[in-house]
Amino acid sequence: MNTFKTAGLLAFMAVLLFTIAYSLGMNVGWAIGIAVLFNFFAYFFSDKMALAATRARPVSEAEMPR
Repeated sequence: MNTFKTAGLLAFMAVLLFTIAYSLGMNVGWAIGIAVLFNFFAYFFSDKMALAATRARPVSEAEMPR
């Protein structure tokens, strides 16, 4: 089910980016390219972006002994 949700969100984001780019006067090729690029980075780097946004770091044994 999570894969279906991810695919749906990426499709929605692609349509949204395509609509925005097309409404700004970009041609269809550029709009599709931007949508694909954004989806690529969102799919493969979203975990790293979320960890960086929360300033997550590994916990040492001294900080959490259990």
